Amino acid sequence: MTTYQARLYMVLYPTEALLLSQLSPKDFVVRYSYGSTSYYEGKLIFAELDINYRHPYFQIDQAMKGLVVHPDGRPKATQYVSSYRVLEHVSLDAIKALYLGNPDGTFLELKEGSYVQPKKLDSFNVFVEVAPLHMISLSRMDMHDYGKYYTGGHPLLSVPRLFYILMDFDLNTFMDRFNQNPFVPSPIVGIHPAKLRDAILDMESKPQSRSKGLALHNVLARQSYRSIKRGLMFMEESQEKFFPMPSLEQIEEENYPFYKSM
Repeated sequence: MTTYQARLYMVLYPTEALLLSQLSPKDFVVRYSYGSTSYYEGKLIFAELDINYRHPYFQIDQAMKGLVVHPDGRPKATQYVSSYRVLEHVSLDAIKALYLGNPDGTFLELKEGSYVQPKKLDSFNVFVEVAPLHMISLSRMDMHDYGKYYTGGHPLLSVPRLFYILMDFDLNTFMDRFNQNPFVPSPIVGIHPAKLRDAILDMESKPQSRSKGLALHNVLARQSYRSIKRGLMFMEESQEKFFPMPSLEQIEEENYPFYKSM
């Protein structure tokens, strides 16, 4: 009988889940996207964890007993461990790699890198919170400070850990285009251009305001991966883990199938 490698995956989008699998990341994306009777159509963002990671909150060893090959020799695709408060209980040190999956089964593997904090922000940033929060926010903070603020700095809204994305957003270009045509499409899917304009003006009138919510729920399923700026960040009060996003030119050259479906 074929022996398959046991893997531990943390799904971050479209939902949070911790699960065991005998599928490689490539096969896992295919299975999740269109190879399962549990129908799902859309993006998939997940991380592979150290298979030896353990936390008292998760019954990983008990779930491991169910990670057995099917009678016909097929690998066990998914053995769920938890679907509640997952990121909160996963150490950032356990995260080995991050994967972005397309609906057609193509995927991009991201490796950890160093985040270099900009010396000065020219305008506002737009952040998309992926897990456990799902808001879209306009902020005058950089990527590092935003995460620190919402994992310990904010007295009311802090969470133990946060996974979020910096979106590509040119404020001046948007405002110029909006002033010329109020029906110009919004650069952020799900945010009405007039609402985005009003939020910018409100932030500009309140220099003490650090961020402003644009939407209570992100729509990553309809937002292109091309709009990711710099990368994706895991943050907690005492630690961070940053995954740089390659340039479009690099992705096109090294992973053309994924590039076509971004």
